[in-house]
Amino acid sequence: MKRNAASGLFTKPSRLCVAHNRRKEENPMWKIVKVIVFLILIIVVTTFAVQNQEAVDLTWYFDLTGIRIPLYLLLYGCIIGGMIVGMAVGGSQRLSLWRTNRNLAKKLRKLEAEQAAVSAGTRSLQASPSVDKTD
Repeated sequence: MKRNAASGLFTKPSRLCVAHNRRKEENPMWKIVKVIVFLILIIVVTTFAVQNQEAVDLTWYFDLTGIRIPLYLLLYGCIIGGMIVGMAVGGSQRLSLWRTNRNLAKKLRKLEAEQAAVSAGTRSLQASPSVDKTD
């Protein structure tokens, strides 16, 4: 959502913006670029695994040893573990922001309803004829 500079309220994205994003996803050239990037990534991961097959000993706290795995599996495990932790932290932040946004949207709807009621009451007072009390 974009913020309208004049009113300060948030507005929905325009249809042009949505159409632009849709065209980008439907473009066959974009699909080819994604396939090429994916293939390059597979080649890099495979060559890294082939060149780093040496087994390493994992040493944990209190001298717990005995786990012997290839170096590439250790590194890939660390990468995947980091991605999971990052997604958990990012997901919790996103959930918090979503709740805040929902609460603010409720407050905005309430304030807009109050504003509409006040402006409708003001209009009805302005439209009603004034009565002189000169009895």
